[in-house]
Amino acid sequence: MGIESGMVFANPIPEEAAVPAAEMAAVIETAVREANEKGFTGARNTPYVLTAIRKQTGERSTLANKALVRSNVARATTIAVELSKLQSGTPSLTAAKS
Repeated sequence: MGIESGMVFANPIPEEAAVPAAEMAAVIETAVREANEKGFTGARNTPYVLTAIRKQTGERSTLANKALVRSNVARATTIAVELSKLQSGTPSLTAAKS
């Protein structure tokens, strides 16, 4: 593609699917502490922590992650289309709206 630079895009979890940050931080802290107390290390640690998070949030964390994936796909698609238009000289969405 000949691109010599990059950009990072932040795409938050859609508000309607988000678990409140303070609640999620407490859940993660508890899950990690329990994993350490029970001796889960290495390759066994992540599955334990993710399962504990899912149980503690009643599946809301899983639904939030799925919503984030869908949102990321939509955002990435828009970016890819606009990049393609820039490279081909086709007017972009923002140029068309101006």
